[in-house]
Amino acid sequence: MIDYPHTHNLRLLTDLCQANGIQVPTEFFEVDIFNRYAVQWRYDLLPSLPEITLDRKDAYDLAERIWTWANTSVNQESGLG
Repeated sequence: MIDYPHTHNLRLLTDLCQANGIQVPTEFFEVDIFNRYAVQWRYDLLPSLPEITLDRKDAYDLAERIWTWANTSVNQESGLG
């Protein structure tokens, strides 16, 4: 069991996984693109004109790959998968 902080910082969580021997696919190091939006999206605070552009399809695809990897990893670890 890994103690982890309640955070929106995905890079911190990725680093925590690696520090505990969990091999995170290198393509997921791109999670930094989500950090600037995490709190805003979660609490509906995103400004009407974002200061940077985000390719929504690429972001969605990355998020989906990360979720699938994490879900599979947790299920395997817990003996469910």
